[in-house]
Amino acid sequence: MTATKQNASGPNIGAAIRARRRELNLTLKAVADSTNLSVGFLSQVERNLTSPSLSSLVNIASALDVSIDFFLGALKPGGLMTRRDERLFFSVEGFPVSYARVSNDLPDGKLHAVVDHIPPGFTSEETTHVGEDFLYVIKGNVWIIVGGEKYELHPGDTIHYQATVPHQWGNSGESEAVCLSIGTQPLFARRKGAYKENGSSSMEGQVDGDH
Repeated sequence: MTATKQNASGPNIGAAIRARRRELNLTLKAVADSTNLSVGFLSQVERNLTSPSLSSLVNIASALDVSIDFFLGALKPGGLMTRRDERLFFSVEGFPVSYARVSNDLPDGKLHAVVDHIPPGFTSEETTHVGEDFLYVIKGNVWIIVGGEKYELHPGDTIHYQATVPHQWGNSGESEAVCLSIGTQPLFARRKGAYKENGSSSMEGQVDGDH
């Protein structure tokens, strides 16, 4: 099936993070301490010199008392069943990995799942967050460092670890890798704190029937 693309535009993520941080009178160090990300990395994010992974953006959103919708717009949940040719892929602005949300908004649900499309040669930032992570490699070759130990994963391989341990990951192959990521970090939870909606940020979606 030929992929179709849908685009949504809005304020860029770096500027939105800076504006929200200043609105709360928070320093970069305060946000860094709350997210376990470095001041240097956050400064680069705000200046659009780099972009955070989805889990790091969730950490940043939590530190700024907003939900991830504040930066990405509302992300449509999956139903009880999702079909591969109907998945809507989105990306964090400037971040080369694309994601498809495949989990649902179950009452008191604990699991959040996305399908990741990871370009060759990609390396993520090192991060930590609450909960557990489980990764299943569908296609390609992926490496992941957990607590200083490196693992090479190939199609059919899995890894399950505590996400509070520092971890980093990337694509060690020469072609795109596709993975199913499942975790207990509340990726799509709506925060009830009061904040001004700023609309959706830059987001690219595509319906892809190849996986």
